[in-house]
Amino acid sequence: MPVVSNRDYVFRQSTRKVGDDYILYNFSVVHDKFPPNPKFVRASFSMSGYYIQKTENGSKVTCIANNNCGGSLPSFLVNSQAKNVLPKTMDSIKVATTKYNAWKEKHNPDVKPWRNIVEPTE
Repeated sequence: MPVVSNRDYVFRQSTRKVGDDYILYNFSVVHDKFPPNPKFVRASFSMSGYYIQKTENGSKVTCIANNNCGGSLPSFLVNSQAKNVLPKTMDSIKVATTKYNAWKEKHNPDVKPWRNIVEPTE
């Protein structure tokens, strides 16, 4: 049996275009099709997302992650893992972006939902 139980999240991600920049924000949701699974501890986002800014050389990505890991974990363990997991995640995203154009050419190249962002009404 593992020392720390696996976690799962059920969340919605929304995107908002602000000038040349994008904000991707995540928030946890309750969904009838995805009830809690007894094999996992249900975690949640209290605030999480990315701010993607266009720069002269490409993009700058800022990640904000404030998660409730659920269950009972010592804070020193959560904090130590946060220092390692987030940089590894950002490195993985960076590598994936270098392969994206070739991948997209083979997978629905004309489907680009991010070009159809609907701005919320106030």
